[in-house]
Amino acid sequence: MSTMNNSAKHILVTLAILASIAINGCSEDSSPVAPTAPAAPVPMLDANFEPTVQSVFSVIGDTDKAIVFTVLQTGTLDRVELLLSAFPSSNVLLIDIRRTVNGVPVNDDAAVSAVTLVQPPDTSATGVWFKADLKSSQLAVTMGEVLAISAQSAGAWTMIGTFSDADPASTGYFRNPGQSINTWTVLGFDVGFRVYATPDS
Repeated sequence: MSTMNNSAKHILVTLAILASIAINGCSEDSSPVAPTAPAAPVPMLDANFEPTVQSVFSVIGDTDKAIVFTVLQTGTLDRVELLLSAFPSSNVLLIDIRRTVNGVPVNDDAAVSAVTLVQPPDTSATGVWFKADLKSSQLAVTMGEVLAISAQSAGAWTMIGTFSDADPASTGYFRNPGQSINTWTVLGFDVGFRVYATPDS
C-alpha cells in the first residue's frame, strides 16, 4: 500500500509539473501582443537631375540662379541638394523655394515659400552635392505643382551642369540686376539638383 502511495505521489507530482508547464505556456502564448506602430514616413527622392557629364560651371554671385521643376509626389518638402563647387572663403548661400507663373520663377524675393542658408565648406569642394535643409518650413507640395529652387550668394559658389544630356523635366534660369537683367531668364543649360519630399501617409 505504501509503495502504491509513493507511486501515486510520483505520478501526481509529475502531472502537476506537466500541468504547470502547460498552463504557463498557454498563458504566455495567449497574452495579448501590443500592436506594432506604423513606420514613420521617410523623405523620398522626388524631382532630380544628375548630369552624367559635368561640362558647365556657372558662378552664383552677381548672377542669381534658379531651377524650375515639377513635383512628383504629394507630401511635405524635406530638402534640396545642389551640385556645386565652393571654397572655405565662399559667402553663405541663400536657397529658397518659390512659386512659378507660367513656368517662370516669381521675381519677388519676399514671396518665397521656404528659405534656408547653406554654409561654405571647411575645405575646397568641387562637384559636391550640398544639402539645403528645408524641413522646418513644413511646405506642403502637390504632385504636378511647378516650383523653383533659387540660389543667391555674394559669390564664390559655382553651379555645375551640362549641355550634353539635357533634362526635359527641369529648366534653369538666371537674373543679373547689375547688368539690367532684372527678371528670370532661361539659362540655356541644365544643372544638377535633387528634391526630397516626405509623401503623405
